[in-house]
Amino acid sequence: MSIRKFVPTAILLAVILLACASSASAQNIKAALAGRVTDEQGATLSGVSVTATDTARGLKRAVTTDANGAYFIPGLEPGRYTVAFQKEGFGDTVRENVALNLGEAPALDVALAVRRADEVVDVSAGSGFAIQSEEAKLSRTFSAEEMNDLPTASGGQGRNYYTQARTAPGVAASTQAHQPFAINGNRARSNNYLLDSVDNNDSSTGLVAGRGVTEQLVSQEAVAGMEVLTHNFKAEYGRNSGGIVSLVTKGGTNEFHGSVYEYHNNSALSARNFFEGAKASNRGNLAGFTLGGPIVKNRAFFFGQFETNRQRGSQRTTFQGLTDAERAQAVAAVQPLVALYPRIPAGAARTFIVGLPRTNDQYTSLIRGDFNLTANQTLMARFNDTVSDLVTSGAGGILAASVGSRRRTISATAQHNFAITGALLNEFRLGYNRTEALDTPTDNSLLLGDPAVNGNIGRLSVTGLTTAGIPSFLNQSNFQNNVQVSNDLTWTRGDHRFKFGASFRRVQVNGGSLDNAFRGQLSFLNVADFLAGRPANYTLNQGNPLIGLRRTEIHAYAQDDWSLRRNLTLNLGLRYEINTAPREAANRIPNQYLLNTDRNNVAPRFGLAWQFMPKTVLRAGYGVYFNVVELTFLGLTRFNPPLVASFTAVRPSFPNLLGNAQQNVPSGLVIPNPATATPYAQHFNVTLEREISRNSTLSVAYVGTLSRKLSRTRRTNGGELLAQTLRPDPTVGVVNVLETSANASYHALQVSWSQQFANQLQLRAAYTWSKFIDDVSDIAGSNTGIAPTVLPIDERNLRLDRGISDFDIPQVLTLTGIWRVPFFKNNRWLGGWSLTGIGTIQSGRPFTILANTPNPTGTNNNRPNDLAGAFLRDGSSLTPIRLGTGFTAANLRPAAGQVGTLGRNTERGDAFLDWSFSLAKDFAVTESLRVQVRGELFNAFNVTNFGAVDGTLGSATFGRATAAFDPRRAQLALRVTF
Repeated sequence: MSIRKFVPTAILLAVILLACASSASAQNIKAALAGRVTDEQGATLSGVSVTATDTARGLKRAVTTDANGAYFIPGLEPGRYTVAFQKEGFGDTVRENVALNLGEAPALDVALAVRRADEVVDVSAGSGFAIQSEEAKLSRTFSAEEMNDLPTASGGQGRNYYTQARTAPGVAASTQAHQPFAINGNRARSNNYLLDSVDNNDSSTGLVAGRGVTEQLVSQEAVAGMEVLTHNFKAEYGRNSGGIVSLVTKGGTNEFHGSVYEYHNNSALSARNFFEGAKASNRGNLAGFTLGGPIVKNRAFFFGQFETNRQRGSQRTTFQGLTDAERAQAVAAVQPLVALYPRIPAGAARTFIVGLPRTNDQYTSLIRGDFNLTANQTLMARFNDTVSDLVTSGAGGILAASVGSRRRTISATAQHNFAITGALLNEFRLGYNRTEALDTPTDNSLLLGDPAVNGNIGRLSVTGLTTAGIPSFLNQSNFQNNVQVSNDLTWTRGDHRFKFGASFRRVQVNGGSLDNAFRGQLSFLNVADFLAGRPANYTLNQGNPLIGLRRTEIHAYAQDDWSLRRNLTLNLGLRYEINTAPREAANRIPNQYLLNTDRNNVAPRFGLAWQFMPKTVLRAGYGVYFNVVELTFLGLTRFNPPLVASFTAVRPSFPNLLGNAQQNVPSGLVIPNPATATPYAQHFNVTLEREISRNSTLSVAYVGTLSRKLSRTRRTNGGELLAQTLRPDPTVGVVNVLETSANASYHALQVSWSQQFANQLQLRAAYTWSKFIDDVSDIAGSNTGIAPTVLPIDERNLRLDRGISDFDIPQVLTLTGIWRVPFFKNNRWLGGWSLTGIGTIQSGRPFTILANTPNPTGTNNNRPNDLAGAFLRDGSSLTPIRLGTGFTAANLRPAAGQVGTLGRNTERGDAFLDWSFSLAKDFAVTESLRVQVRGELFNAFNVTNFGAVDGTLGSATFGRATAAFDPRRAQLALRVTF
């Protein structure tokens, strides 16, 4: 880490590290309460009546202790409870103000004294919880306070949960679009996002549901809490092998509560990005309200929310242009294409940032009802809708282009909970979510340049210049539906807590992307070839990819939390999953391209929690976790004949770019390997957790993940640059083989610490030291124009691609704090201050150097030779890698037919440092009405964190960072709560 980043870090570390969350336990979207009851001599008491009363809603749940004095109350709404203990011959004991958080099942142990039965002998505040000692999972929970008060920017995606989730151990932030983070050695596509325990995943890509602003899923103001399960979770969770992000919405209570709020962003209050010539002008306003309360006291409640997010101004967009001298060299055939690129003044940098007009209007609404049908039955129904209208200028690297986009996500659920007896709880859910993506180019032109001169081109790729062409994600007509039904039954019997469940999902993906592959993709190896009119290759799809894909997912599980002894619990579970291979709605995909369903998906789970000392717990666990194969991956078979025909021309000529293509030879075929199976990961960890003091815990964990049968794409018949006569099968062109043959491994040391000082100061810290190795880090999303980094460098030796994962961040330290300033706290005008903050320090991201020459089988993803002294490295600079003295791109490129000796992801970019703070002042207008004024700074010290690096050898910007993360930004907020 450079000195410029270390100074503010050292100052804050000295202040913060004076004295992270521990593992939690519970299930689904609820909390639970557990414990043991004894007499004053420590003998266990059976038959004790334990009643937990939800103080906000009036609902009561009652159980009795078993022969060992133990009790367990599952399925409780997060909130504050009064817990009463009663037994004949003993005085009543009451614990008030017991806080239950989402995903927690804390232990509340009590000792009853012999008294008159009508005497209350113990009325105390607080929970008196011991350290949780009954689960082996790794997770972190976030309260509504943490979701609302920690500094969270209200930018292009609103105020969402990404900020908080990235502070959990084992969570590595991702820069990939719609892939916010990779968790504990799994791909960023492998997470499962739940809203009120209902899936909210993109059924096609495996990413978070929605796009852009609609990824928010639900307004932050409507979130009651969040749990991020990062490793070794129990059998009730499945479908994905990565993390489980579970959000729970707020509900109404017996009192009317609500809020009115606005968050304002303005570039006038922010710093200039490192690559900006002039600061772009932007402003954004996120405003809304919430209201909740009783319909019938103790029986029926409502909660509603509405929010708008309006963004106006300029969007910072990176371009690489051409100088006047270069323009003068262009031959006539590429002159119309040269005109697409911005002019670069002589002596100026080729890479620069332009602020282009961008408007966005997003509307988010939610309504939820909760009903206490009887003393033992509750019903919840919730519906939320997020719609976004966006107009993007400069789309696809073209200054004059403009695309209008509509994105919409809808989520609904109805859930019935029935406490059949004190020991038997049934939870039934119906769920539905829908995503819509519809794009309309407003310039009425999707072909580049002048087709009469340069032919039909939808995407132009020139190494060293910005890729031009409306990208596929802005050419969508895509509609997804996901219908879900699930049921869980919890049965407490003696020393066992059994849970059984099953779920059914029906997934529909309709439409697709009529992307630039259907308008022609032309590529050049460098700027010189471009100006001289010497293309490397041209590909074109013809046909219609807009079809319907269907899949059914059926999952079932059984688990047992078995208390062998008072201080030793086993978590045993078994899960079975069937995810049917996708089928086309009208059977338009030929049988030879269809996959068989993998039915061999049995996932055992094992965990151990041993409290071998009064304040110390040892946890260990092992489990198998399957990951459903993304529909977009297996759905690539829709690009095959007769639906779509693909053609490739090597070194084509203008304007008839297909003139020398083998038009009777199909290319771009997608062939599934018959051995394709369901990817899976093995989780194993050992954790030692210690209660340092009453309000402080420290956890140290070893975490390991071994992933097998991961999805990948291979080019067994050669790439676009291989002559047709040299292909293993000259009767066809490029063939994309889909298979699940890639592997990955992850090992980490993770330390988390939390400290609560009374009710005034809460500090958490999380540190992860890890290594993540894989063969390939992502999947192909198309049959043409595939990113070179997801294809093998040598089909004959796949081990040459094994290296550091794209998501490998060796060290991550996060610090969070909430401080309710105690000074003058009883003074209406001088008191009411609070300071919150999040600090992040992490290693740089890896990247691969590409030689910009084809590999032996004709794919342009070869790597250079690794010669001593060839590369000089400085990870914390604008140029993290450069060529050594006497070395050129030409003498580092491998000879034709050879594979370069430099490995994959051998380089690492700039380290990342961010400190964000929020300072708020609360004014108590009345006892229940409060006004809060808040100011927030993101990247408060304005540290320049360089982003993507140009790793293409021979490029004019080789070795230089081409982007930087956000500079210092400010946000102002006004909130009224009642």
